[in-house]
Amino acid sequence: MNAASTGLSGQQAAHPTQGVTVVQVAQPKAKHGFPALLSFFVPGFGQLIKGQLLKAIGIWIAGGIFFALSFVGIGIPLLILLCLWNVYDAYNA
Repeated sequence: MNAASTGLSGQQAAHPTQGVTVVQVAQPKAKHGFPALLSFFVPGFGQLIKGQLLKAIGIWIAGGIFFALSFVGIGIPLLILLCLWNVYDAYNA
């Protein structure tokens, strides 16, 4: 489009967003340490705070299964690994 077709001979066409200020509001994300601390005491809670609902539910299900397996002995190391990974993931994800 040129100036002749817009009817603005010799003048520049105004940009449609000229003079408009766009403000983006970002929601504050949870810091790394607080969700990790929560996950240390309540597995999956740090993921829940960070908005990772499906991951938190998966941790709760795996924790329940590993707890049930702890009565036969195999679940104890799995529970320890799950808890360690849970805190690591809450800190880094």
